[in-house]
This record gives sequence, C-alpha cells and structure tokens, in this order.
Amino acid sequence: MQVNDILIIISVCFLGAITPGPSLLIISGIAINKGRKEAIKACIGHALGICFYAFIVVTGLAILIEEFNKIFILVQKIGCIFIIYLGVIFLNSSGDLENTNKTMRVNSFVSGLTIAILNPKVIIFFSSIFSQFINNNTTLEKIIIFTSIATLIDFIVYSLIVIFITFAVKSKTIFENLKQINKFSSCTLIMLGIILFIIV
Repeated sequence: MQVNDILIIISVCFLGAITPGPSLLIISGIAINKGRKEAIKACIGHALGICFYAFIVVTGLAILIEEFNKIFILVQKIGCIFIIYLGVIFLNSSGDLENTNKTMRVNSFVSGLTIAILNPKVIIFFSSIFSQFINNNTTLEKIIIFTSIATLIDFIVYSLIVIFITFAVKSKTIFENLKQINKFSSCTLIMLGIILFIIV
C-alpha cells in the first residue's frame, strides 16, 4: 500500500471529523457540562463506533445493510430521537461542572458510542473514501490499516477539541457566557435532530 494513499485517507478522515454535526455538538456539550474526563470517555466511545462502521465498510459488510433498507432508516430515526434527547438534557443543565456532573445520569462513553452507532450515514462517508482502495481481494493488512486510521483520527480530533473547549471554559470571558453557549448548542442540537427525523 502506497504512502500517498494513506495520506489521502488520513486527510479525508480528518476533514470528516472536524465537519460540524451532531457528534461534535454532543461531545462539546459533554465537555461543557461534565468536564474533560467525561468528554474524553465520550471520544473513546465515539471512536469505537467509527471503528465499527469503518470495519464493516472495508470488509464489504455494508452491502448487507443496503439490503435491509427499512432497518437502516429505523436506526436513523432512533439516532435522531437520541440527538433530541441529549439536546434537552444539555438545555436543562446548569453549565456548572460540579453540579451538572452530579445530576446528569447519561453515561458519557455510552453517549459517544451511541451517537456514532446510530448514525448510519457514516457508512456512506466511509464507502466514498475507501471505495477506490478496496476490492474483493482486500487483505487483512488493509482492513487493519483503514480501520485504525479512521478510529485514531476520530479520537485524536475530538480529544483535541475537548481539550480546547475545557481550557476555554476556564477563561473568565468564556465562563461568563457558558450558559448562553450551552443553550445555543443545545437548541441547535434539538433543531438538528428534529430536521433530520423529518427528512430521513
């Protein structure tokens, strides 16, 4: 496998990870409301979910999902409901790390994993990336490389975002506007979930 191919995959996975969407909003919300440690747990969960989808795309199992289109749509609907649910929870939180972390019962790792698993559109993204590099004779080495790249890039990017957010929260200027930022992000998340539920 050529180095250029690996660099292309790394670049595209990086761009995909930093693109604003439900995952970014949710992990950011966890960072704001529950702190860095919990947000990193969410990053780990999300990376494992990405690992799952990368693996099934590289091994060709994504074709099976296309054959069960109704299940595919159902999973998307559940994902939208979950997005709305987390948006409501963040909206009702105080933005105070000490108090919120005690009252929010949503497991951060599970939240990260779930938002990745309940987003089957990741399959479409990975299919478009890996389609030119895989075929019926894809080796185990390629499967490991592709899956590892997608997983690591996802974890590294979201972890860096979490570190930036949690440092920013300590800033006096940001802290004073934390509740407003949290409300805006939560409302955006709820609206996004509703829109996606309608159009899926």
